[in-house]
Amino acid sequence: EQISTDDSVLTIIAHSGPVRALAVIATSTGDPLLASAGDDGTIRLWNPHTGTPHGHPLTGHTGWVSALAAIGDSTGEPLLASAGKDGTIRLWNPRTGTAHGHPLTGHDGPVSALAVTTTSTGDTLLASAGTDRTIRLWNPHTGTIVEVLRRRIAPATLLGNGSRLVIGDSEGLTTIELN
Repeated sequence: EQISTDDSVLTIIAHSGPVRALAVIATSTGDPLLASAGDDGTIRLWNPHTGTPHGHPLTGHTGWVSALAAIGDSTGEPLLASAGKDGTIRLWNPRTGTAHGHPLTGHDGPVSALAVTTTSTGDTLLASAGTDRTIRLWNPHTGTIVEVLRRRIAPATLLGNGSRLVIGDSEGLTTIELN
């Protein structure tokens, strides 16, 4: 690990390859955590103000990690979702650095994007996009799949916007209202 600072820039070098994903996690104490993930297959948690590591690297993926998403929890205990080349989505408790449940499986190939969204009734969903041209909607608290959306082309990115899911791909943007 290498941390350097000047008056306005904090540089953290800790992954052994490129960083592919970032997320900010709101903790129950109000102090944010920065999550980073990359080609080395690890997820690392940081104090975003000082660059100090929070716990040990989170491991479990085989291959690069390409997506992260912070999931709020009604109990005040946030979750962090990660996904990548191995086609799995993993949920983590960022406070303890431990896995939350079993890996979520179903994609046939790498997962390229994650997003958190809600249904029109307020239920939290985790959306995952894969190179298999599907978007899978999960209940992140139970790990069960809610719905599979099949696309003509593979989605490149996702954005949760309330009860809407925005899908970005090589043809543009599509917005879907989630009931």
